[in-house]
Amino acid sequence: MSEILVRDLEIPVRVITLNRPRFRNALNREMIESLHEALKAFEQSPQRVLAILGNGDHFCAGGDLNDLPARFWKCLPGMGVPVSKPVVCGVKGWTVGLGFTLSMMSDMVIAGEGTRFCFPEAKVGLFAGIGAALAGRIPQKVAVEFLMMGNPMAASRAYDVGMANRVVPDSEVEDATLETAAHLAALSPKVVAAVKRWTSMTTPKSPAESFSVESALVADMMASDDLKEGLAAFNEKRTARFTGN
Repeated sequence: MSEILVRDLEIPVRVITLNRPRFRNALNREMIESLHEALKAFEQSPQRVLAILGNGDHFCAGGDLNDLPARFWKCLPGMGVPVSKPVVCGVKGWTVGLGFTLSMMSDMVIAGEGTRFCFPEAKVGLFAGIGAALAGRIPQKVAVEFLMMGNPMAASRAYDVGMANRVVPDSEVEDATLETAAHLAALSPKVVAAVKRWTSMTTPKSPAESFSVESALVADMMASDDLKEGLAAFNEKRTARFTGN
């Protein structure tokens, strides 16, 4: 069974569901790679809005520390993959570490009443710096407390400080997320994309966030068909036939 489920609705909305409920949807190497590819496919698709959900009682318990690649941030929209269209994340239960960062990098967050956001990196001894981007999105002292202390934050508090757009009963998270996505999909795609682009340009970026964006672009170029064609053309002393892939 696939640990990342992808489906398109009758309206131009794509839904990605983390599907490892037995492990609270902890993101392992395979899931991170699959999510990376799914984000790329969405960006290239005609779908206008992406909704991200978690199967089971919890959105995501973070990265699987027993199977986590060095470039774990590849699964984050706007970092591992440039995404010009809106991303709505529906969370409930535990939303931890990398799972929290996935919600942070989404454009909107719908949280269930029982959601517990947590960033326990200081308790584990691992911090890649990406979470520091939270200080550009909510009040700085609230962000520092959340990131340093590693204590869970309730959905109501997350709403109050700006980490969530809506709080709904846990049983209504999926419906509310898809309702929000459907509303966005009915609006002018050009205006929505412009709002996302320009508001993103005014949002402060953490050093790790900026680095990962550029690193992702370089990595995509290094893995591209155009690079293979360019090298082949050089060796064969002919003009390269680039396709942009």
